[in-house]
Amino acid sequence: MVRNKPEALKRRAKLRAYYKKTIDPNSFPKYKERICKTCGLLKPTRWTSSFGCSGEPEYRTECDDCYLAYLRRTRKLRQKEITLQSRIRRNKLKERCIAVMGGACIKCGYNKCTKALTFHHKDRKTKIDAISVMIGRDISWEKLKEELYKCELICFNCHMEEEDRVFKEKQIILNKTNKK
Repeated sequence: MVRNKPEALKRRAKLRAYYKKTIDPNSFPKYKERICKTCGLLKPTRWTSSFGCSGEPEYRTECDDCYLAYLRRTRKLRQKEITLQSRIRRNKLKERCIAVMGGACIKCGYNKCTKALTFHHKDRKTKIDAISVMIGRDISWEKLKEELYKCELICFNCHMEEEDRVFKEKQIILNKTNKK
């Protein structure tokens, strides 16, 4: 592989900066008719938002249809990798949340598996969203911590027992109101 000399790279960067300052992006068309390298048809190609060494705007070598097909193919190939990366990120974030909340179920002390630990909101009226949903989104750590302090860390079994207790209480209240 042939490497460019640092002087040549600096000169090109300086030229590009000059052209970006002096050339108005609205002074040339966003599309240019070219022969698409993939389908071989004369179609409009989109401006790449950059300029060549000569100061001319650079256009894609593919039409929009072929470029979108290329993006779909590459995303499909990377889908497993991306989902694995996001699962790893979410697991690390959940472990961090569990560490903040004490690391074990407050009712029975269970702490063997992080997947079996859940966050139970003490008061549903103050709940913004479920912690598991918030971990899946790109929410700041400060907002997540605010929501964590409204919860208690309990294992799945204790959580189901708590939910059952709350459900039965609501059922008793409904039965009392229906009898009146």
